[in-house]
Amino acid sequence: MQDALIIIDVQACFVKPSDASDPATIGLDIQDFFKRVDTQVIPNIQLLLEAFRAANKAIFFGEMASLKPDGSDLSFHMRRINEASLSSSGQVVMPYLDDRDARTDERIKPIDGETVIRKNTTGTVACSSLAEDLRSRGCTSIAVTGLVTDCCVGQTARELSDRDFEVTLVEDACASYSSTHHFSTIESFKSFHGDVETTRSVTSGPETSG
Repeated sequence: MQDALIIIDVQACFVKPSDASDPATIGLDIQDFFKRVDTQVIPNIQLLLEAFRAANKAIFFGEMASLKPDGSDLSFHMRRINEASLSSSGQVVMPYLDDRDARTDERIKPIDGETVIRKNTTGTVACSSLAEDLRSRGCTSIAVTGLVTDCCVGQTARELSDRDFEVTLVEDACASYSSTHHFSTIESFKSFHGDVETTRSVTSGPETSG
C-alpha cells in the first residue's frame, strides 16, 4: 500500500447531472460517466478510504472552485468556460468555493485529521503546499484517484511524478466524461510518469493492472 491517498475533486457539482454547459461534455452521452461514478468510482474510493484509514496513512482531498465569488481568480480558459455556461444555462461549471456543491461528495467525505486542499487550478500541486506536506510526513509513494481522469486527476499525478514521488493512478477509482480520454490518459501516464493499479491491488497486494 502507498504512503498516502489523494482524492481529487469528487465534489457534488461533478457527480450529479447539471444544467451547466461544460464544453468537455459536448457530443458525449455522459450518463455513462455518472453511472461509473455511482457504481464504481465512489464504491472503490470507499474501499480505499477504509484501507488507508485502517493503516493510519495520510489522506488528502482536493476540491476545485473559484476562491472569489466572481470567479476572476480562475485560469483564462476556466473563466471562459464559466462565462459561456452562464450565458447559455444560467449556471457556472466551476462554482464558488463557499457553494455547498463545491464540497466533497457526502459518501466519501473527509473525517477529522484528513487534509482538504481547496484549489483554483487543475493541478493540486500548482497552488498548494501538497508536495511539501507529503514530504514532511515522510510520504514518498502516492495513490491518486478522483475526477476527472484526463484533467485534474492526471494533472495532479503528473505534477507529483515530476517532483520525484512514486505515483500510482488507481484506474477503477477514476472516471472521465469520455472513456476514450480516460484510457488514453491511463496509458500515457503508465508510459511516462508512474504506475497504474486497481483498487484491489492497492488494498491487497502489489500486482499492477495491464
